[in-house]
Amino acid sequence: MNRITQFVVSLLITGGALYYTLHNVSLKQLGESFAQVHYIYLIPATLLMAFSYVLRCWRWRILLSPMKKVDTAGLFSPLMVGYMGNILPARAGEILRPYLVGKKYGIPFSGALATIVVERVTDIVILLLIFLWVFVGHPEIFSPEPVLSGLSVQDLALNFGKIAGAISIFILTFIYGLLHHEKKARGFVQWAVSRLPQRWHEKIDFWVQEFRMGILILKDVRAFFKVIFLTTMEWIVNIYSLYPLYWAYELQDKSQISVILLTVMIAIMVTVLPTPALLGSFNAGVTIALHNIMGETEVAAAGVGMVGWGLNFLVIFLAGIYFIFRDSLSVRQLLDAEAEGESEIEELEHHHDNEPQPGKQNLKDKTDKKQ
Repeated sequence: MNRITQFVVSLLITGGALYYTLHNVSLKQLGESFAQVHYIYLIPATLLMAFSYVLRCWRWRILLSPMKKVDTAGLFSPLMVGYMGNILPARAGEILRPYLVGKKYGIPFSGALATIVVERVTDIVILLLIFLWVFVGHPEIFSPEPVLSGLSVQDLALNFGKIAGAISIFILTFIYGLLHHEKKARGFVQWAVSRLPQRWHEKIDFWVQEFRMGILILKDVRAFFKVIFLTTMEWIVNIYSLYPLYWAYELQDKSQISVILLTVMIAIMVTVLPTPALLGSFNAGVTIALHNIMGETEVAAAGVGMVGWGLNFLVIFLAGIYFIFRDSLSVRQLLDAEAEGESEIEELEHHHDNEPQPGKQNLKDKTDKKQ
């Protein structure tokens, strides 16, 4: 999919998500809700959002440490410029971050990319455990009325939570396998994808290899617990950065479970609907959590969604602009960096395709013996 197609698709997804969020809310109602906000509560919300990126820098420094010891302050520039790159289609920031940190510190692109893969997986594990706690531990917040094939939202949530728990256990087991039984773990992956087209075998094996490169630091027990602790803290801060908005909008339900559910639904929507800068997908997650599940008014849910999204975007945008000017970067350079990063990934995949792989080599050896 080329850039123009990606851009058009992302705009359509954004438009659809915003329509879902705002179709029953007039601009007048939205404007009135903004006028009634208690703006003092936006200060702690903004500070907590900013602090979440500090935690991300600390975690990234630990993951990069096997390749090069870097100071946390020096990582803010590639981190925030990278997140600002998510304004571009296809979440280009995931490519910009390893490219920029590699150029700044002389770290191989493949190694820097591996740390991004590990970040995403550790985020997923913690998020899945939060899913488990919400959907299995608190099914009472969902409606018991049948909605699909005799199942209620409560039943669906409970089943989803159990699946999330099983997936988190599988991921942790797979990480252990890659670290201590690499050949068996990669053999399992090759068996699991055996029915897919051959090109997918090589692509998946490449990303598994990248992931293993990134998690080697986790063999250090202290580093492992630091990464888990910082990831957990990051999610706690993410959750409670939205909590002040409950008072800003005087929402009816200010319970802990409500704000945790809000974060869960946002996480699901931004994953399912990848939009530039999370616009639309973030808002849809807020509406589903606050209006559809918790029973707040659509106007309040839409307002919280727009303000929450706006504050997070403001933190990323201001920090990104600051580092772009400080490091004398331009939009053209960032677009070129994204293209170079994509090219490097393609080259790495191509190089990996031409290397003998354990599963393929074993098959070849068996064939040779038969002949």
